[in-house]
Amino acid sequence: MKTKERIKEEIGLYKLFITIFSVIVSSIVSWIINNEASVTSLIAAVAAVILLVVAIFSLYFRVVNNIEDLDYV
Repeated sequence: MKTKERIKEEIGLYKLFITIFSVIVSSIVSWIINNEASVTSLIAAVAAVILLVVAIFSLYFRVVNNIEDLDYV
């Protein structure tokens, strides 16, 4: 079983990743809004945003599960 300190370190790391992914998503969205380039680059940017949002939600749910694990330690 993991210790409380180990779980707290994992939560901090996940929060860092969520922040980084959020910054990337916001910059891609602002680039999409400001530059109406070709359709191919637009599709690629939208696909990247979707993948990053999925990554953010999966990390968020890992953080929630780790917080619940803190109650049992």
